[in-house]
Amino acid sequence: MAIFGGSRARKNARQNTLAQDESSANNSTLPCKKPVTTLNVNVIQSDTGKVLTGIQVKAASTQVSSSSAGLADFGEVVASQTEIKVQLTGEQKKQFETQTPTSKLISEGTNLKTSVALDPVVYLNISIMKWDIKNRRDTPCNNINWSLNGQRLNETGSAADGLINVRVPFNTRQASLKITLPPSSNTTPALVSRATSATTYPAPVQHESWDDVNNFKDMKKNRSLDWNLYIDDLNAGEDENDINARLHNMGFNLSGEKGVSNAIKAYQALYLKDNNGSGLAADIKEDIIQRHDKP
Repeated sequence: MAIFGGSRARKNARQNTLAQDESSANNSTLPCKKPVTTLNVNVIQSDTGKVLTGIQVKAASTQVSSSSAGLADFGEVVASQTEIKVQLTGEQKKQFETQTPTSKLISEGTNLKTSVALDPVVYLNISIMKWDIKNRRDTPCNNINWSLNGQRLNETGSAADGLINVRVPFNTRQASLKITLPPSSNTTPALVSRATSATTYPAPVQHESWDDVNNFKDMKKNRSLDWNLYIDDLNAGEDENDINARLHNMGFNLSGEKGVSNAIKAYQALYLKDNNGSGLAADIKEDIIQRHDKP
């Protein structure tokens, strides 16, 4: 029988070579995998938390548009102190206030998730009206000079429909409005006094001595009105308190036991031409929200 195989010396040499190769592999330095650093920015509206789509967000030199989920996904970024800035288009600037850039530290190997909240643009609308006694209705006061917080913001005065429309900072809660009414268009009635003689006693009262005549003369001058405004958010009119707040803003008196009911009836008579109004808030809800919120 023949036996096949190498010599013992050859086998030992081969085993030594394999052992050396394994030792070399264990002692070698393998390259380390670099940790991934990412950035995600969620864009929302500050007062509602609504996600905003199509808003350009810039971080370092990269610009990304927010998705339908409001997410600006920058993917992998370089770890550093990074400025995050929102860049609004012309149309978007009509809807949102310009955002102050923020600075974030993005550490290596982290997935930084942050949010940018945009404040909505807010306009204060005030309608200046006067009561037309003859026609029993409100009529607009146009070309009224006015200023808000001491700043004259509209050189042309109120609009033809009596509307003062001014952009105010978001979260404005108090303001001071001053309006200057034009001179009265009425003419001073002729002052007629009876003829007097030296023997007339007591002397007849002259028209000039009556206070109302002097006040009528003063009305021909410019008159100023100062209002302190307290500004707050109004709900969509889900309950009577929302309706009452709008009635109050429109000048209706709500005081007294039947004040609210009487105010609603007055509203129905004035605006809805219903002289037999129900006095129920539900019957004016849709109209007053439209008339008050969108003058």
